[in-house]
Amino acid sequence: MASPADRRAAPEPWLRRAGRLALLSSLLGLLAVLAWWTGQRDLQTPLVDVSSPRDAWVGPAIRVALSEAPVASAVLRIDGAFTITAAGKSPVLHRGTSLGTTTLRVTSDGFRLGKVLLAAKRLEITAARDPGLWVDGHLYRGRIRCEQDANQRLRVINLLPLESYLASVVDGEMPRDFGREARAAQAVAARTYALMSIREAPASALWDLYATVRSQKYLGVTYTDSTGSELAGESESSRAAVAATSGWVLTYRGKLFRPYYAACCGGQTLRGTELFPEAAPPHSGIACRYCKEATWYRWTIDLSVTALSSKLKPLARSKGRTLTAISVIEPVASTGPEALSRFRVRQGQQSFDVTGQDLRLALASDGAKSPRMSIQRTATGYRITGRGHGHGAGMCQWGARGQAAAGRTARQILEHYYPGATIARAANLAPAR
Repeated sequence: MASPADRRAAPEPWLRRAGRLALLSSLLGLLAVLAWWTGQRDLQTPLVDVSSPRDAWVGPAIRVALSEAPVASAVLRIDGAFTITAAGKSPVLHRGTSLGTTTLRVTSDGFRLGKVLLAAKRLEITAARDPGLWVDGHLYRGRIRCEQDANQRLRVINLLPLESYLASVVDGEMPRDFGREARAAQAVAARTYALMSIREAPASALWDLYATVRSQKYLGVTYTDSTGSELAGESESSRAAVAATSGWVLTYRGKLFRPYYAACCGGQTLRGTELFPEAAPPHSGIACRYCKEATWYRWTIDLSVTALSSKLKPLARSKGRTLTAISVIEPVASTGPEALSRFRVRQGQQSFDVTGQDLRLALASDGAKSPRMSIQRTATGYRITGRGHGHGAGMCQWGARGQAAAGRTARQILEHYYPGATIARAANLAPAR
């Protein structure tokens, strides 16, 4: 009940309507101001803001092949209770309270796990504890699938939520001291790459990508190195980078594209189509002044005529030439600073052309780090001077480090290395896998 002082005469109906209209107009104006301010804030503040609440983004599961080629066996360990089923089927083939270090092999009838025979062509192993599955010294989240191929070789595939996978990829692909914004940019690029891998995998594919740098480096939660030391495959900071960019992806004209990235561009990123015919337009190649502190910003190798000729013989054969000894190797005119290095190799009257990528692969064991290089004749042979480390297209990871140190945000880093790209939030996706 209102006090006497609060008892006032009710306004006329038309006054009530006018008051409501005025209030609605004020609210609309306030919303417009807030929308403008939010837009301005997004332009100025980092993409990473762990204090800002976000709706949880539900990504799909991803299937990661743990080796590039089938293997003869795998060493498993399981912390706590587990079940093994035939993949895609519900009957339990085997269960246990834990599993010590045990070798899994393919047999003519299925698999052998230690002394246990499992009659199935495909296995799925689920641990009650997550993470709890160890494969060849790596601890993984999610589930493990084991497939046998026609040659009775083994494929081990890790199925886990995409965001859990990314926490390991961020640490696997970028050092932890590269800065919050650089690692946030790495999380966005890696998420987009993974989603494109899922989308482009054939319907018959058993996995979406590899756990190696053939796709993205994925080490699991922890792993044991060659010395027996246990190392972290993910960290609090990598999980934070993934969580703070939850759902953020790179798009071009409203569509996802596969974003390439490399360790160091050496001052100029490569036009993507120079190496990857399907590379999207944001891989146009741009100047970069932020990666000068990289170990391999510049590199040099010296080879004798005999040594270089020997290394190029397989290349010559692939081009229908026979190479005994190089007479001269000279640059071919470039189409711009964002183009691959190209050279003409001469021996007498015959010649053949090679790219910097050809030479990078042929001379990798001698120290060639990238496809951007120049070659000079010396008194004893040839000096090859290169720029950067890796293929050089897309985001320069050392450049991202330099930009983060200069105060640039993850959004600015990504827009710099992928000009024309837009950062968007992917729709929630959770297909059954």
